[in-house]
Amino acid sequence: MQRTPMPPSCAILVLNYNGQDLLARHLPTVLEAARPDGHRVVVVDNDSRDQSAEVTRDLGAELFPTGGNHFMLGLNQAAKAMDSDVVVTLCNDVSVDLDCFRYLLQPFQYSRVFAVTGQTRWVEDHQTLQLARVTGRFSDGLIDPVYLLQQLEEAEPPGPRPTLYGTGGSTAWWRSTFLELGGFDPLLFPLYFEDVDLSYSGWRRGWLTVYEPRALFYHQDSVTVQRTRGAGWADRVKLRNRYLMSWKNLGDVALLTRSLRSWFFELRSTAKPEHRWKRGPLLEALARMPRTLARRWQLPAATVPDREILPELLPGQVRAGLGRATPYPGDLWDFPPTRRQEGTD
Repeated sequence: MQRTPMPPSCAILVLNYNGQDLLARHLPTVLEAARPDGHRVVVVDNDSRDQSAEVTRDLGAELFPTGGNHFMLGLNQAAKAMDSDVVVTLCNDVSVDLDCFRYLLQPFQYSRVFAVTGQTRWVEDHQTLQLARVTGRFSDGLIDPVYLLQQLEEAEPPGPRPTLYGTGGSTAWWRSTFLELGGFDPLLFPLYFEDVDLSYSGWRRGWLTVYEPRALFYHQDSVTVQRTRGAGWADRVKLRNRYLMSWKNLGDVALLTRSLRSWFFELRSTAKPEHRWKRGPLLEALARMPRTLARRWQLPAATVPDREILPELLPGQVRAGLGRATPYPGDLWDFPPTRRQEGTD
């Protein structure tokens, strides 16, 4: 079933913190791409202390102050305040191709589509590929994104294809579904794996995340995080959040049990000096377990088994199909969705 009317209305949310130079470089491309269809462009400002507000106004974008440095959660505030069908979340170190938003919005004609992401290239040459389609596996007790590096070197077929998740810095989200799932989860504050979590929560409920290779983004290599956090910080937060994201979303009892066992053996490994850095994030994950269980209960009921979402991996290759341990009407990874798969909003 198709959504009407199409194309959807859209608000583009650019997350910013002390990034006046990044806005000056990248925001003009966003405004130029948004102008033909009249999309709103809103800089979501996390209490910057530089001249970001002045740069935003001078360039002609709207300013949405969040009142503090809330990292990705600032986008939740802004999404609630919008009245558009779709919100696009961008980081301030991302430029876009002139036709990016046109391609990004097309798959939303199908009512089962929750999120659409594009192809990310390095901003300096517009050619070097950084991120394309992502599949997933269950590995070492965790939901594990698999970045198809070989695919990055091959010609992409035209048109959209399913992907495990849409990155928070360059993805369009159907706003009502985004809000129904709670947006980027405070459980994973300040950042990392909040976008995998959100898309996977959608997949568990039959809502697709789609990769559209013709929607092009140009990225300046995680500049904001490098400016504000020291060495080793990202690795610690990623380890903690991978466990929290898996515990929150896994519905398969056997997989969840394996995840808990993995945590125990990982903690035991911290007796070795080379693994001692893991102890803090692992204990932080355990401390957040009550909140994790509460979030599981707050989400809409899941209808799709984990084994239908995570493809089986064989050494050296990715199997095209998904496991069929549990029957499900239609292949979730077919796109466009068949009429049998389609639902209503």
